[in-house]
Amino acid sequence: MNCNQLFKCAAFLFLSCGWMNAQTISTFEAPGAGKASGQGTFPLTNNPSGAVTGYQLDTSGAAHGFVRSGHDH
Repeated sequence: MNCNQLFKCAAFLFLSCGWMNAQTISTFEAPGAGKASGQGTFPLTNNPSGAVTGYQLDTSGAAHGFVRSGHDH
């Protein structure tokens, strides 16, 4: 198998796995998160139930941790 065939095979597997495990993207407003460059929310981890942990930087540059539940409210 040459490099081009290998790439096509890998791309097919990658894309087909993505289709089988399609997820939805949820957005939310994090109260107090800054909106300027370098501020806002920064997700770090998620688990199979959909919970997300991370931190946010507010307008004064202070970091605050968050946990976003995996259940829609």
